[in-house]
Amino acid sequence: MKDFARRHGLRTEEQERRGAEVAKEAAGLRMIRLAWADPHGAARAKSLSPPSFRAALADGYNINVATSTLDASGGRVFASFSPGGGMDLDEMTGSPNLVVVPDPDTFRILPWAPGVGWILCDEYFRDGRPFSFSSRHLLRRQARLLAEKGLTHVVGLEVEWYLAETVQERLAAENVNSPGERGVPIETAPVEPGYSYHGETNLDLMQPVLDELARAYEGLDLGFRSLENEYGPGQVETTFEAVEALRAADNYVLFRTATRQVCRRLDGRTPRRPCRGRGNSG
Repeated sequence: MKDFARRHGLRTEEQERRGAEVAKEAAGLRMIRLAWADPHGAARAKSLSPPSFRAALADGYNINVATSTLDASGGRVFASFSPGGGMDLDEMTGSPNLVVVPDPDTFRILPWAPGVGWILCDEYFRDGRPFSFSSRHLLRRQARLLAEKGLTHVVGLEVEWYLAETVQERLAAENVNSPGERGVPIETAPVEPGYSYHGETNLDLMQPVLDELARAYEGLDLGFRSLENEYGPGQVETTFEAVEALRAADNYVLFRTATRQVCRRLDGRTPRRPCRGRGNSG
């Protein structure tokens, strides 16, 4: 896979220049996460050392196709090792490995994880063809079709989700997953009583957590606009500036990563119990 991105013409000159800058920025980090979204919108990732990351910028990085052939519970949806991978697609025969190529324009250093970088990747077959089920490739294709008609898709994200405290001290046997079967959700409680639409007092109950989230969103350059309490107990609405569709989709993946991980790391850092962000999109 030597020099995979250049051999297959996957980057512009500007992206090559930005890739060199990113390699320098990442040199002082401890780890860099290569991330991609599965068909359910969940972020998947591998953590690389700085030298391995520098190589991945040029050569790509090998991953298994499995994250795109599992359902939301981790169970197999397709007969992956049958002819056509159970999809009647020759290229999916044998559950092939893929190559993920980091997109230098998406590189960030995570504000809540000192020494850790993050970058989104595009998935390709090993012959350089775009992976059939890559959400970024699919969105780019639609954007090109719109551009041919003189149109641009612009998206302003408005995300509603729930902030809850964990009231269960540790995982029990029933909380542990098995392939194809989800574990029982951990026990949680709302952080405020709800049903006071945009009530300032209820908003203030969540303020210590919202402060940390706002700092993370701003540090990630997500175009953060507002955080407000909605109607239900612990229901939060977050809005962002309107941007071109691919950037909005990339930002949404990073928003979900930031929200969940910042909340889970608050244990011991605020007077509150541990909390977790639960998006209503899963």
